[in-house]
Amino acid sequence: MASLFDAYMPVVILGVVSTLLIFVTIFAPKVLQPWKPNRIKALPYECGEVPIGSNRGPMNVQYYLYIINFLILDVEAMFLLPWAMRFTELGTHGLVVIGIFVATLLFAWFYALKNGELEWVK
Repeated sequence: MASLFDAYMPVVILGVVSTLLIFVTIFAPKVLQPWKPNRIKALPYECGEVPIGSNRGPMNVQYYLYIINFLILDVEAMFLLPWAMRFTELGTHGLVVIGIFVATLLFAWFYALKNGELEWVK
Protein backbone atom coordinates (compact mmCIF):
# COMPACT_ATOMS: atom_id res chain seq x y z
CA MET A 1 0.00 0.00 0.00
CA ALA A 2 2.99 2.26 0.47
CA SER A 3 3.64 2.24 -3.27
CA LEU A 4 0.15 3.62 -3.96
CA PHE A 5 0.75 6.37 -1.41
CA ASP A 6 4.13 7.13 -2.98
CA ALA A 7 2.59 7.21 -6.45
CA TYR A 8 -0.01 9.83 -5.53
CA MET A 9 2.17 11.95 -3.26
CA PRO A 10 3.42 14.21 -6.10
CA VAL A 11 -0.20 14.84 -7.11
CA VAL A 12 -1.12 15.76 -3.52
CA ILE A 13 1.89 18.07 -3.24
CA LEU A 14 1.00 19.70 -6.56
CA GLY A 15 -2.58 20.24 -5.37
CA VAL A 16 -1.49 21.78 -2.06
CA VAL A 17 1.10 24.06 -3.69
CA SER A 18 -1.39 25.11 -6.39
CA THR A 19 -4.03 25.92 -3.79
CA LEU A 20 -1.56 27.93 -1.73
CA LEU A 21 -0.42 29.87 -4.80
CA ILE A 22 -4.01 30.68 -5.68
CA PHE A 23 -4.69 32.08 -2.23
CA VAL A 24 -1.39 33.97 -2.15
CA THR A 25 -2.02 35.61 -5.53
CA ILE A 26 -5.55 36.59 -4.53
CA PHE A 27 -4.97 37.84 -1.00
CA ALA A 28 -1.37 39.15 -1.02
CA PRO A 29 -2.16 42.22 -3.17
CA LYS A 30 -5.10 43.09 -0.92
CA VAL A 31 -2.81 43.04 2.11
CA LEU A 32 0.29 44.65 0.57
CA GLN A 33 -1.11 47.37 -1.69
CA PRO A 34 -1.69 50.91 -0.46
CA TRP A 35 -5.41 51.56 -0.63
CA LYS A 36 -6.38 55.13 -1.51
CA PRO A 37 -9.68 55.00 -3.36
CA ASN A 38 -10.83 57.88 -5.52
CA ARG A 39 -13.36 58.45 -8.28
CA ILE A 40 -10.86 58.27 -11.15
CA LYS A 41 -9.45 54.90 -10.06
CA ALA A 42 -12.96 53.44 -9.91
CA LEU A 43 -13.71 54.25 -13.57
CA PRO A 44 -13.54 51.47 -16.15
CA TYR A 45 -10.47 51.63 -18.37
CA GLU A 46 -11.24 52.65 -21.96
CA CYS A 47 -7.85 53.62 -23.45
CA GLY A 48 -7.89 57.15 -22.10
CA GLU A 49 -11.35 57.97 -23.41
CA VAL A 50 -14.12 59.27 -21.21
CA PRO A 51 -16.27 56.25 -20.31
CA ILE A 52 -19.73 56.03 -21.80
CA GLY A 53 -22.38 54.21 -19.81
CA SER A 54 -21.87 51.68 -17.05
CA ASN A 55 -19.11 49.13 -16.89
CA ARG A 56 -21.62 46.56 -15.63
CA GLY A 57 -23.66 44.96 -18.35
CA PRO A 58 -25.81 41.88 -18.57
CA MET A 59 -23.89 38.72 -19.38
CA ASN A 60 -25.45 36.59 -22.05
CA VAL A 61 -26.79 33.43 -20.41
CA GLN A 62 -26.03 31.41 -23.55
CA TYR A 63 -22.34 31.34 -22.59
CA TYR A 64 -23.13 29.13 -19.60
CA LEU A 65 -23.96 26.17 -21.84
CA TYR A 66 -20.52 26.36 -23.40
CA ILE A 67 -18.88 26.77 -20.01
CA ILE A 68 -20.65 23.66 -18.68
CA ASN A 69 -19.63 21.66 -21.77
CA PHE A 70 -16.03 22.79 -21.38
CA LEU A 71 -16.03 21.73 -17.73
CA ILE A 72 -17.47 18.32 -18.59
CA LEU A 73 -14.79 17.72 -21.23
CA ASP A 74 -12.12 19.03 -18.87
CA VAL A 75 -13.17 16.59 -16.14
CA GLU A 76 -13.21 13.82 -18.73
CA ALA A 77 -9.63 14.64 -19.69
CA MET A 78 -8.70 14.71 -16.01
CA PHE A 79 -9.92 11.12 -15.64
CA LEU A 80 -8.52 9.91 -18.97
CA LEU A 81 -4.94 11.06 -18.35
CA PRO A 82 -4.22 8.82 -15.32
CA TRP A 83 -5.98 5.95 -17.06
CA ALA A 84 -3.79 6.41 -20.15
CA MET A 85 -0.66 6.37 -18.01
CA ARG A 86 -1.66 3.00 -16.46
CA PHE A 87 -3.35 1.54 -19.54
CA THR A 88 -1.22 -1.60 -19.81
CA GLU A 89 -1.47 -2.38 -16.09
CA LEU A 90 -5.27 -2.07 -15.94
CA GLY A 91 -5.94 -4.58 -18.69
CA THR A 92 -9.37 -5.40 -20.08
CA HIS A 93 -11.26 -4.36 -16.95
CA GLY A 94 -9.77 -0.87 -17.10
CA LEU A 95 -10.63 -0.62 -20.79
CA VAL A 96 -14.25 -1.62 -20.15
CA VAL A 97 -14.64 0.83 -17.26
CA ILE A 98 -13.19 3.78 -19.18
CA GLY A 99 -15.24 2.77 -22.23
CA ILE A 100 -18.43 2.96 -20.16
CA PHE A 101 -17.31 6.32 -18.77
CA VAL A 102 -16.61 7.80 -22.22
CA ALA A 103 -19.78 6.27 -23.68
CA THR A 104 -21.87 7.86 -20.92
CA LEU A 105 -20.35 11.27 -21.55
CA LEU A 106 -20.74 10.93 -25.32
CA PHE A 107 -24.37 9.88 -24.89
CA ALA A 108 -25.05 12.97 -22.78
CA TRP A 109 -23.25 15.20 -25.27
CA PHE A 110 -25.14 13.79 -28.28
CA TYR A 111 -28.41 14.10 -26.34
CA ALA A 112 -27.67 17.79 -25.76
CA LEU A 113 -26.82 18.23 -29.46
CA LYS A 114 -30.00 16.46 -30.54
CA ASN A 115 -32.19 18.64 -28.31
CA GLY A 116 -30.52 21.82 -29.56
CA GLU A 117 -28.96 22.73 -26.23
CA LEU A 118 -25.77 23.89 -27.92
CA GLU A 119 -27.41 26.10 -30.53
CA TRP A 120 -26.72 29.77 -30.03
CA VAL A 121 -30.22 30.93 -30.94
CA LYS A 122 -33.22 28.69 -30.28
